[in-house]
Amino acid sequence: MRGEVDAGHGGAEIVLPDNTRDKVHEEALSLASAVNGGRIRVNDMVAGTTPPLRTLYEGAYGNSMRQAQLEGVELLANFPVATLAFGYTRGDLSPGAARLVPFRERGRIRAYGSLSRTEALLFRLDPLSVYRHLASRGHALPDVKDARAARIALLQTMELPYPTQERFQPLGGDLLRLVHSYAHRAIRRLASFAGIERDGLAEYLVPHHLSFVVYAASRGDFVLGGLQSVFESSLHRFLADVVEGESRCALDPGCRSGGGACMGCLHLGEPSCRWFNRFLDRSELFGAHGFLNTGT
Repeated sequence: MRGEVDAGHGGAEIVLPDNTRDKVHEEALSLASAVNGGRIRVNDMVAGTTPPLRTLYEGAYGNSMRQAQLEGVELLANFPVATLAFGYTRGDLSPGAARLVPFRERGRIRAYGSLSRTEALLFRLDPLSVYRHLASRGHALPDVKDARAARIALLQTMELPYPTQERFQPLGGDLLRLVHSYAHRAIRRLASFAGIERDGLAEYLVPHHLSFVVYAASRGDFVLGGLQSVFESSLHRFLADVVEGESRCALDPGCRSGGGACMGCLHLGEPSCRWFNRFLDRSELFGAHGFLNTGT
């Protein structure tokens, strides 16, 4: 292997807009890097154990993922987190307006960085459920027959906004709100199950692939193992809590009228959210047309 991207085993080439195609490829490479250190699927645990754990993994785990509208949850025991700094900004922080001042040494730009590895959980939303949810939100989408067709149709039509964008395509904005709100909901509920402070968990969104990663902030070379423990023994209880746990906000009705997300329900600390707590709304998850609405 020399770093090439596998051409895959599909049929005709998928035609995407240039800008979308570049972002899809970038996110795909990020996912490949994330799982390169090894990943464990629920099916892997089924094959490697005996009752009663096997019964738990085959039954309750599968049922809870379906109830949570997830295609899968995977444990990434060696998730890489790179932190790089090559300068600082001055003035307006809007894209194209900020003045970047690079770090220099002897006339050359210098970058400072560190690489750590930690545990993480990869959540993959069910494409057909996402597709139907967006259609229920009023978006005009063509009929599709399977998950692959749903993913392709979304990629060919949506334009996802960047974190500070104010005016954006409604379809892309709603999809990003769904993935981002789900990620924040998962982090806030996962913290207590894993025994980790909320600010000790962070997100990495892969919205074009309907996925997100929740990872633990590493403490040097030591990994706590809280996420692994949840994945191996209580994933079904955690997912049930995501779906059925309290979804109201203590600051309602103010929170609801102000956008459906605040410090009392979905917001996270700045180190945990790289999207500045934007594109969040509880109504994407709960309510009459919520993604996690179970009909109760």
